[in-house]
Amino acid sequence: MGCMMDHPLSDVKQKLEAVQEKLEKSLVERLAHSFETTSWEQGSLNEMFHALKKLEKNRSESEQKQVIEGIQSILTNQS
Repeated sequence: MGCMMDHPLSDVKQKLEAVQEKLEKSLVERLAHSFETTSWEQGSLNEMFHALKKLEKNRSESEQKQVIEGIQSILTNQS
């Protein structure tokens, strides 16, 4: 069963800060800009939190690439 908790924007920003070294700088900047300029729906915040959290675990290069593509997709759909 998935997480039933709603993650506020502040939690998502903290998670981004914790994993930013695993992301391209341009993606980190796009995410940070979007968090400041776009009103995110709660469902999208939850998705982003869990996608970013996946980067905390050691993953294969292909798994990490999939996670990053998912993060980009969430960002694109939110914009």
